[in-house]
Amino acid sequence: MNRFITIIGVGLGIALLVGVRVVGSTVFYDPLIDFYHSDYKTLPFPALEYGKYALNIALRLLLNSMISLGIIYLLFRSVKHVIVSSWVLLVTGLIGIGILMFLLFVLEDPSKQAVFYVRRLLIHPLMLFILVPALYFQELNNKKSNTLK
Repeated sequence: MNRFITIIGVGLGIALLVGVRVVGSTVFYDPLIDFYHSDYKTLPFPALEYGKYALNIALRLLLNSMISLGIIYLLFRSVKHVIVSSWVLLVTGLIGIGILMFLLFVLEDPSKQAVFYVRRLLIHPLMLFILVPALYFQELNNKKSNTLK
């Protein structure tokens, strides 16, 4: 029964992440979505309300991070894993937002590809796909080291 609840919970978490992705263009302010779906290599960057844009990127990152932490908890049932993952998500989020804002605010002609990939790292739950295998590998190593003692 416990495994069934975990599978349902993880499935619900993944459905929530998909839902954030699906409604992201209508709920969050992001004019770069339409920009990158067009022939962006020949177009200039669209006008951005930088404060509003940074806030919406941060909110989307926070929402994805909270759902990801819930998935991690359901998979490993470990508060330590959630704490470590939250620190990893916080640090990568702050660094990513800093890099994105530097590219958009400071540089006169930012690299469109660099903005695209940094923005993608922030608005999609890519860190979940890195954290889950890393935490699983850590669990396996802990079990091996405990059996060797």
